Amino acid sequence: MIVIDIETTGTDPDIHAIVSIGAVELENPSNDFYAECSIWDGAKVEAEALNINGFTFGDITDPSKQTLQIALEGLSTWIDTCRDKTLAGHNVGFDMNFLASHYKRCGLQNPFPKRTIDTHSLVYQHMIHRDITPPHDEKRKRSDITSDTVFSYVGLTTVRTTHNALEDAMLTAEAISRLLWSKPLFDQYKNNLIPWM
Repeated sequence: MIVIDIETTGTDPDIHAIVSIGAVELENPSNDFYAECSIWDGAKVEAEALNINGFTFGDITDPSKQTLQIALEGLSTWIDTCRDKTLAGHNVGFDMNFLASHYKRCGLQNPFPKRTIDTHSLVYQHMIHRDITPPHDEKRKRSDITSDTVFSYVGLTTVRTTHNALEDAMLTAEAISRLLWSKPLFDQYKNNLIPWM
């Protein structure tokens, strides 16, 4: 399973660009991938997105950075080293849609199958199994399990001022391991106790 996270310049894959990609092979967590790239010409940039991911406009337009195509080719090469290409993440449909759009933009074949695993659904099911009412957004009339909700639920207290694609992929992989097998995945998180153990 490939746990993935991307950072972007906004939420619409048709007008916004990927600026970084982080991924971890869940079954072999020492096998990871990270790439940053410059944005494609004409991509829109939202200030709020840059506040979240910590990149500056100069960072994402730096001509010395690799292009999106080179970053995606590198990701495809890395994916070939993974046994299971099932995509996993938090709100992974967002990442999957961006990647599919950007692979197409670059004229590259999308290497991901359509099967995905989402931490939102895993936590929702886990809470129900433990007789915990999942958080609900009354205004939007939907469940309200954010990535921070997931990390807190599995005992990963993190203080982040910005998001990093590889760090978020690792945290998400750690959360999935705790939800599926009730055990830590990475040594750096082993002192964070699993709340239901």
